[in-house]
Amino acid sequence: MTHVRSMFLLCLICTLIGFSLLNSGASPARARGLRVDAPQFPYRVSGVKKVAQLIGPTPRSPYAPYAPSAHSINDTTRWNICSGDLGSLMYLNGTAYITLGDNYKSCPPGTGGPGGGLNPPNWRSNAVGVIPHPADFTHGLHITRWISRDGKHAMEVIPSVHNAGDCEGNQTKGCEITTIPTYGFAVQGRLFLAFMSVHHWGAAGRWDVNYSSFAMSADKGKTWTVETDTIRWGRSSNFAQVAVTPDPTGRYLVFYGIPGGRFGSAQLMRTPNTWRAVLNSRAYQYFSGTKNGQPQWSSNSAQAVTVADAPVGELSVIYDPGLNHWLMSYLQGSGDLVIRSATRYWGPWSQSATLATQQRFPQLYGAFMNPHFLAHNGHTIYFDLSLWLPYSVFWVKATLNPVGG
Repeated sequence: MTHVRSMFLLCLICTLIGFSLLNSGASPARARGLRVDAPQFPYRVSGVKKVAQLIGPTPRSPYAPYAPSAHSINDTTRWNICSGDLGSLMYLNGTAYITLGDNYKSCPPGTGGPGGGLNPPNWRSNAVGVIPHPADFTHGLHITRWISRDGKHAMEVIPSVHNAGDCEGNQTKGCEITTIPTYGFAVQGRLFLAFMSVHHWGAAGRWDVNYSSFAMSADKGKTWTVETDTIRWGRSSNFAQVAVTPDPTGRYLVFYGIPGGRFGSAQLMRTPNTWRAVLNSRAYQYFSGTKNGQPQWSSNSAQAVTVADAPVGELSVIYDPGLNHWLMSYLQGSGDLVIRSATRYWGPWSQSATLATQQRFPQLYGAFMNPHFLAHNGHTIYFDLSLWLPYSVFWVKATLNPVGG
């Protein structure tokens, strides 16, 4: 999902920018692109802890000697998955599903991603795992199988051209490196994957997309249809990557969107909470601000306004009923993972609080929450977290206690 080759250059650039901002008198909040008049995050974050590694070999797996971290609770190498990232979660009729981005059979030590080359072995742009007993989540998510054609190897549910040579070398117009699922959700018995067609990987945290769209399964993930002929957003859309959740009434699905990369701002759209509406571009409305405290909606995406200031990468949004707050997590550019809250899903969103740091979790990204994975009356949240080294997904928990409580 990311490219490590530009990491050191990016760090140098970020250091120089930070020094420049410090000497120019710019406030830290303004420098991070935050609203300085936003309310404080009302909770104190504590107890952030890795619970389990979800992807890769177990210590007893034959692949263990070749993996940078052979401590997974699920031996996914049995399904030709030794390394992978992201991990957004869907929940349907008592079963949960985990969705990977780029994943590979190979996982050589000391490298992120596939370990070099433009066409690594058994490269899948996406894969979907099945978690049949999601209620037992406090010690990790137990993935018993992966969506597969032969019952042995995880399949790529959204096909990809994998034309990395042209895209990275010549950046041929319209070429596609990979099709990454940015979020999974369920509607009326159907599973949906929002995905982006990646055109080109740029500097660390930056990439271009061809378009974004949905794939749908009406049979619990066994088969999928790619709906690009029905609905898509273009390469300049602010909804290349989305986080999806129902609104409080259940009448609508709300989509928080960012452009390709990790440095855009978040906007908001909604559609009626039916599977047919998800596939109907004319059913979408875009949040255009408030009037007398009430949200305003437009059919014109150009009128969408920012609900979370840049830089926002790989965001996730849930409603936490125990806290009676909406929670939004995202990677702040190439920095730390942050969390914000709001009493209404259109905002205003609070200032950010640090959820997990690069210092403690080097090269972290892509944290995904789901409202079915909360404990202690919503004060403990569980989420998937990706690390570039090792290229894997981890189950992490954090505690949110009221400030001053």
